[in-house]
Amino acid sequence: MVMFKRSKKTVETVETLPTGADTDNARLPDKNGLETHNEKCRPEGTTNDTNDTNEMMPDREKNGARPPIFSSTWKEIICIFLLALSPVLEALTTGALLVALDKIGQSYKIEGGQLSWTLSAFSLGTGSSLLIMAGLADSFGRKKTLIAGYTVFAATSLISGFMKNDVAFDVLRAIQGVATGAAIPASVGILGSIYRKPSKRKNRAMAGFAAGAPLGFVVGLVVGGICGEFIGWQGILFFFAIMYFLAALACVWYVPPDPPMSKPEVIEKLKNLDYGGAALCLAGFTLFVFAMTHADSTEKGWKTPYIIGLFVTGFVLIVLFVLYECYIASNPIMPPHIWKCKGFAVCMACVALGMSTFLGTTQFYITMYFQNIKGTNPILTTAYFVPMVVAGICVNVFAAMTLHLIPGRFLMMLAQAGFFGAALLMALVGVHTSYWAIPFPAEILSVIGADLLYNVSTLLTINSVSEDLQSRAAGIFNTIAMLSAAVALAAASSIASAKVSADETHKVSKETLLDSYHAAFWFSVGTSAAGLVLSFFLNLGTSGGDEGKDVDQDTEEVETDSITGVNNN
Repeated sequence: MVMFKRSKKTVETVETLPTGADTDNARLPDKNGLETHNEKCRPEGTTNDTNDTNEMMPDREKNGARPPIFSSTWKEIICIFLLALSPVLEALTTGALLVALDKIGQSYKIEGGQLSWTLSAFSLGTGSSLLIMAGLADSFGRKKTLIAGYTVFAATSLISGFMKNDVAFDVLRAIQGVATGAAIPASVGILGSIYRKPSKRKNRAMAGFAAGAPLGFVVGLVVGGICGEFIGWQGILFFFAIMYFLAALACVWYVPPDPPMSKPEVIEKLKNLDYGGAALCLAGFTLFVFAMTHADSTEKGWKTPYIIGLFVTGFVLIVLFVLYECYIASNPIMPPHIWKCKGFAVCMACVALGMSTFLGTTQFYITMYFQNIKGTNPILTTAYFVPMVVAGICVNVFAAMTLHLIPGRFLMMLAQAGFFGAALLMALVGVHTSYWAIPFPAEILSVIGADLLYNVSTLLTINSVSEDLQSRAAGIFNTIAMLSAAVALAAASSIASAKVSADETHKVSKETLLDSYHAAFWFSVGTSAAGLVLSFFLNLGTSGGDEGKDVDQDTEEVETDSITGVNNN
């Protein structure tokens, strides 16, 4: 039996463990289901530098105390806040411009498909660049990539506010999407490198970070409603420019620096970049997302020849990209071995189905319901979404406090049940239904689903790979989330347009228009039901629960068969 004398600051071993090969046999068993071993997910012939670093980490960091990179807790909080602004980007801009869409159309004198490109161009830029930018972040520095992403987003937002041409505006929106594709995986990689070991502190940090994406849409609606009503829709873009320019400056001081690189190292990394994979990824996702988002804006929809051609070509290129990454690329931007990690493939399938419901259908058509059926103005629409902000904060606090107690499988089941409940309620809503009867509980259920889904999936993603691949893993996660939302929105729009076309939106009765929205919501019921069923097959445990014994107990006796066996020898 080995006695460990533990205090809140240090851990002292009274009897020294054996060294050498026997030490490996003496390690305590892993009890955290979300703490997926990197060795099981690592391709043959590579070493686990991250695990070596973890072994040399101070005990206080292993035990869930504040990482030594931060001199104070306030600096740690500011850093997490700055990183959380990256997943906010896509949802924030979508929500803000969605509520001001009519005013944008009036300003540029466009409608229908042309108007939808103010939103679709952003998704096109993000979806085609996420994996490429993730690889660059892992290779050349995540902090540099993050600051560049925020700066480019701020600059293009400022310029967009002065654009008088809708085509130029859409091009700048696409560039904003590329900037977002750079910032998101970089920020996840930074978080993963700061909090290397699963712990309660890491759970809280990830919950704060995960709050960005779901809450961003609602905050965007608030910003869009206020600016659209009192300042003008261009004020939204100027707000973005100021916000992310200040964030880029703050990142210089509060985000931990990248490891230094010499000029020969930079040249070597440039030589080893996956240029073939990047080309296939860029071309494939660009054509695929363009076809999905542009189909509904054409006169014949999916019967348009060039839409079919672009869709098929993009799909084929994506398949070729996957094959190239699996069998040809020596330094792939999408490491294929990550799909072999415990629970990763099933979790990503749950993400695809969940985000198809949340961003792809439910949030978009709830907004359309308020504006076109209830006839609300931007301010009242914003007010209807405010409870989601409060609920989102509560859900993330709950996740932070329970990820080490409740297995990830059950949290994912709860998330998918939230999506299903929200979609089912909105599929039954009527023209004269009270806000408090159906839309309000539907909003609460949807934000429960989104926040829990993002918490569990992000933790699994960064725990599934070594530190040097965490940005790429985040790129895979966010690419799946974005593409599934784009595909679902295109499918839901096609279903709704089959009943009422976009040109007839303001010409038919509210009952007829709501029937088309019901069709989209029933599609969402189907995707969320599939996600709920799939979540039962997700094999994930808790994360970060063991370190509490090290921090909170003054002394503890730990006895295991493996250690006892080694000492007896």
